[in-house]
Amino acid sequence: MKSVLTKHQTKTFGPKTYMENGIKYRITANVRYDDQCGNGHNSFSITGDIDRHNGIRWIEDAGGCIHNEIGKHFPELKPFIKWHLTSSDGPMHYVANTMYHARDCDRDGLRPGDAYQFFTRLKFDGIPFTFKEHEKGFWAYLAEVGDFNNINVEPVPYDGKDAYNFAPNYSLTGFIKENELKQWYRAPFKSKREATEFLNALQNSGYEFIKTPTAWAKEVTPNLEFARSSAIWPDATLEKLRDKDLLEARLPKLMADFESAMIKLGFVF
Repeated sequence: MKSVLTKHQTKTFGPKTYMENGIKYRITANVRYDDQCGNGHNSFSITGDIDRHNGIRWIEDAGGCIHNEIGKHFPELKPFIKWHLTSSDGPMHYVANTMYHARDCDRDGLRPGDAYQFFTRLKFDGIPFTFKEHEKGFWAYLAEVGDFNNINVEPVPYDGKDAYNFAPNYSLTGFIKENELKQWYRAPFKSKREATEFLNALQNSGYEFIKTPTAWAKEVTPNLEFARSSAIWPDATLEKLRDKDLLEARLPKLMADFESAMIKLGFVF
């Protein structure tokens, strides 16, 4: 069933007064299912406000997602707290949040200890030393060109706005586009000789990229409580909470239960 979009649909429970450590408090619970934020879908929230009596008057003490206190003083609302921030489209970032809290590695798709960042240098066949990347994106440019027989050395004149008259830098055909700004600073070679020798090597020798790992994925401790809360699946195992297909498969039944909960609260779904 498609939810009926509404801008204002709220219920207030309380206030209820209670004593704690000799201090008098009152608590109010605010329940909402609407599109007050203008996101194009109804969202459910359950929040509260607690005031404390200082002997003269009531003053603000706490508020917001005080779900433990709401469940304690309004037990009839406790079954609905799990739906907090669920919308008619589903729980907020349902799959992403669940799998994030269930993960045991800080990098998606990797295992702890796997390298994810590298320092890349270029090595020509038969030459024992390697070359660093002269300018960011230059290695990607080389890999894209492939055939260097139609590539030439190009001078890149200084394009600054001050009075200095720097000599040109040099680039290879196509690396710096005509409409790019600050071309002189991006030219990978400081002299024509350096650029020519490098191009000759590209044209007459094979080469490979040598990647040296510089950062590795780290192990993190899964937060089972948060993952279960994000999935609204209180008894799920970590294995289930990491299964994207399984999470998506259970969503229709989850949303049917959510609809029933909203109707039970007296809201128009």
